Amino acid sequence: MIYSLFQVVLPVFIIVGGGYSVVKLKILSDRDIEGILKFSQTIAIPIFLFLSMLNLDLSTIFDWRILFSFFFGAILCFLLGVVGSQIIFNCSIGESIAIGFCILFSNAVLLGLPITELAYGKNSLGPNLAIISVNAPICYLIGISSMELFGTETKSLKKIMRNIFRTVTSNNITMSLIIGLLFNYLEIQIFPTINIALDFISAGAVPIALFGLGGILVQYQLSQNMKKVGLISILSLLIHPLLTFTIGKFVFDLPLEVLQNMIITAAMAPGINAFIFASIYEKEMDVVAATILVCTPLSICAASVWISLL
Repeated sequence: MIYSLFQVVLPVFIIVGGGYSVVKLKILSDRDIEGILKFSQTIAIPIFLFLSMLNLDLSTIFDWRILFSFFFGAILCFLLGVVGSQIIFNCSIGESIAIGFCILFSNAVLLGLPITELAYGKNSLGPNLAIISVNAPICYLIGISSMELFGTETKSLKKIMRNIFRTVTSNNITMSLIIGLLFNYLEIQIFPTINIALDFISAGAVPIALFGLGGILVQYQLSQNMKKVGLISILSLLIHPLLTFTIGKFVFDLPLEVLQNMIITAAMAPGINAFIFASIYEKEMDVVAATILVCTPLSICAASVWISLL
């Protein structure tokens, strides 16, 4: 069993570590790796997700029990992070919301998808894609609404709605999912030649993204306040998957193969979107960056534990 788990997670370690190493050793510059990451996030991953949503059987994938189990745990951990950071660390409301958003937004694309695919196969990704399809809109809706309402001086409902709409529609990953679902629902066919070209790009999307993620981690320095990182890590990697498992198993009695995917996704580290959110509002950027650096390898280990247990 240990050897099998090692085989599942080692490729992810190698790709992420490879990206980190080539930047650390000055083989590629920060600018080079930012170009790779930008390509993966704006072109390759959106194409991969578009094709994934295009080929889904919508009648069997979107189960409200899956989404409720996952997002109830995510939102509860968000609230625990917001309240806990204020009580324990005396953070401002804005700082607490940035920490809460970091807990809320699991790296379901760059880590959750490849680990699940390696563990259970490409055909098992339905629950992951169902979560990913609504993850960005839900998380940004919660994060931006909370920050605009409580974390800034502006209370204009019109501005809040404008910020939410602009953030969602300017996110390539979110739009690729929406367009893929629309094409699927309307049964729009893609020309075979174009589909082959998109498949070529899609095939390398996840490893390229993992490589870029590893490279970008070099830019992050460990925060002086590791206690905040510890709070985020516990809620993200432990409490969220436990809540997801508890609700999915004991409330909805979901099948094991569905629970596996949900829990691995819930146990993923915060992603780059958490840092982008912190950057927009200039709140706790160093803490979020340090959390991504610390939690990324920890989440791979956490996934190994969950795979073993399940």
